[in-house]
Amino acid sequence: MSIAGKWGYTHSDEHYHGAFDSAEQAAAEGGSPGDSVQVGQYREPAPFSEAVDVDIRNLIESAYTHDDWCGDWAAPQIAPSKEQCNDLEVAIRECVKQWTERHGMTLSFGVVELSSIRTVTVPE
Repeated sequence: MSIAGKWGYTHSDEHYHGAFDSAEQAAAEGGSPGDSVQVGQYREPAPFSEAVDVDIRNLIESAYTHDDWCGDWAAPQIAPSKEQCNDLEVAIRECVKQWTERHGMTLSFGVVELSSIRTVTVPE
């Protein structure tokens, strides 16, 4: 369940709490009448498949630690170009995306959009 577009409040400038329909509702939950409360609006985080570190060169190099591939004869066999590495990265990210969808791994958090952060005074 996405909370993008909802509002949260914070007392620490770091951790936001709640998912409210308005900044005023978030402030009311986070403070008492007359208090000034910092609130921010959530956006969707980057997809997990984009957040995964896909270091293709490291992936390929790791194969050369396997007993069957550790000799000098193996190195020239798999030497992809930059374009081929980019193609493999795209394929891996798509695979991760499909995997998370297949297993129902959906996001239930948001990232506070920095430009939305403001202070709201809770009405008396």
